[in-house]
Amino acid sequence: MDEKITVTAEFSQTDVAAALMCLGEELTPERWEQVKAAPSKIDFQKIEDKSDRMQVKLGLISLLFLNLAD
Repeated sequence: MDEKITVTAEFSQTDVAAALMCLGEELTPERWEQVKAAPSKIDFQKIEDKSDRMQVKLGLISLLFLNLAD
């Protein structure tokens, strides 16, 4: 099995609300409390298209190395 790393990201309530708005959803106070209560693990397998899944992973890994370069 491959070794793994953990990458964390922080999103403001405004960021989350804007993202949900783009999806036609609303960030309710209850939903906000739910998502901020504990760290969330991304299940990349929910991205059905393999190419799209790889693009998301590559983007996150690229951001990781951009931050390491600082």
